[in-house]
Amino acid sequence: EISSEQIENKNAFTIADILKTDPALNLTSGPKAETEIKIRGFPAQDVLVLVDGRPINPGYYGKVDLSMLPVDNVAKLNVVKGPSSVAYGVNGLGGVVDIITKNGFEEPRTIFDLSFGDYHFRNLSLNHSHQLEKLNYWISAYENYSNGFKLSDNFQPTSLEDGGLRDNSFYHKIGGNLKLGYQTESMDLYSFSVGYNWAEKDVPTTIYSWDNPTYRKFPEWQRFSSALSGQWNISNLMQLKSVVYLDAYQDRLIDYKTKEMNDDEINFDSDLESWTA
Repeated sequence: EISSEQIENKNAFTIADILKTDPALNLTSGPKAETEIKIRGFPAQDVLVLVDGRPINPGYYGKVDLSMLPVDNVAKLNVVKGPSSVAYGVNGLGGVVDIITKNGFEEPRTIFDLSFGDYHFRNLSLNHSHQLEKLNYWISAYENYSNGFKLSDNFQPTSLEDGGLRDNSFYHKIGGNLKLGYQTESMDLYSFSVGYNWAEKDVPTTIYSWDNPTYRKFPEWQRFSSALSGQWNISNLMQLKSVVYLDAYQDRLIDYKTKEMNDDEINFDSDLESWTA
């Protein structure tokens, strides 16, 4: 279990930033610059990723890009290494990453974070929460922008990469989440959540010509999610939980013939849509 205090101390922006510091987990970058998690040798499509009990693995590829999941509204992370279908359901042969989001505090609380860096890096986030008797809510929004990241000072230039700013490493991410909760006198819990994330980003190519470089970018990447959940205390020994959800994921990937990435020199222009209910 990774607590909210540990998440804050890591100064992380995404779920990938948190998990990559765990020596028992293997995080790699795929051919579309997506951050994949492998547990005990099992590929990303065999690692179940949940947000408050609802799976977000897309139906076609089955793997989640953890670098596109912000941490602004995350209360804690539970990582299970190995199969645990009894507790979490199917599609988790390798393991489970269970993301638990925050609820409103008893007192009103507003947090605004602002970070700047080189290459026009900026990270803005706003979080507000409150509890009104039996009702609580949490609202969060963020923007993350960068022209790319810097290579190490001792990087040796190649025919495809001259050092300094990494080629094709631009990204821009925007999103927001809302979570409403209601607790009855019998301690039954109901919650409704909705979220939207949008991004555009480049895909860094290989630095060596013999690795068959590709020149790609995502001009559009978006995910919409909503969920309605309930938790009922049947007795002291029995509890019933239920969640109804909709997760919609869409991206557009363009593959260019040359590094200039001109619109009249395209290998393919691909759209992917995935709906899970």
